[in-house]
Amino acid sequence: MESVVFSSTNIIHSTQKCCFDEKDFEFYYSLFKDIIESHNLSQSPETAVTILAEIVKNAEKANGKKLILENPEKFVEFEKLEKIEDNGQTIYRFNEDVNFHLILKKSIKWIKVIISLEIDEILVQVINNSTLQKNEKYRINQVKGVWKDKNDFLEIFNSLNPKAEMGGGIGLAMSYQLLKSEGILEDNLQISESGDTTICLFRYPAVLKKFKAG
Repeated sequence: MESVVFSSTNIIHSTQKCCFDEKDFEFYYSLFKDIIESHNLSQSPETAVTILAEIVKNAEKANGKKLILENPEKFVEFEKLEKIEDNGQTIYRFNEDVNFHLILKKSIKWIKVIISLEIDEILVQVINNSTLQKNEKYRINQVKGVWKDKNDFLEIFNSLNPKAEMGGGIGLAMSYQLLKSEGILEDNLQISESGDTTICLFRYPAVLKKFKAG
């Protein structure tokens, strides 16, 4: 693969909000499309914005669940929780109609998206001010392990037992599968903790298009 070296290494976008909507992702699609086309890259803006959307949704869900579990008496949505056991861990299953956006708009929780050009890659950072729960850490490791062994998304979906929690790990698995489809290694998508925040790094290699002769 032939990589491009960006002429400048800097942050081209940074924003912090309690939650993100469709208009935000339309903007990010346009931003990725402009970067990819202006530098003649081979990647798909659809892939980039889909992965970003899944990461942001996970961050929103993590912040929302943290608020509910810390202050259950404040939220009507708490009535939609179910206490279950998953691999020896006690977790709460949220029904799909829990309105995390409504909860987050009334909170001090935030999500920050930073996009920068770093030498030979597009670097996307999604940071949210909630730490990972034990079951979430287990789920991340489970997704990575299943993703390595399976090539078909249906196999991945069935292996993850999504009934254990509302769609738990499915978005992350889809993101890894999208990376695989473009020949990008799993290490280009990493999730870690720093203090009271969770950080997701998505490195999108800047690969030049190949031109056909004639």
